[in-house]
Amino acid sequence: MSVAPPEPHTITATAMQQKSGQILRQVAQHHRHFVVERAGYPVAAIVPLEDYHRYIQSAKGGDHGADPTPLPERETPRG
Repeated sequence: MSVAPPEPHTITATAMQQKSGQILRQVAQHHRHFVVERAGYPVAAIVPLEDYHRYIQSAKGGDHGADPTPLPERETPRG
């Protein structure tokens, strides 16, 4: 039996810029989902990494219990 994902909270891109720390904490600690809107249109989703990996595995048709796809390494900023 699968569990339904939480209902996403809708925020504006401006609110995301102003409250990014708070939003990321809610995602990481409380597993909240957010939909970011720009000019009234949804343009992005912010979800816990665990949910993202589950989505990727599902989209690939893979085993849901498999290890998540590793994230690419970050490049070191030049400056």
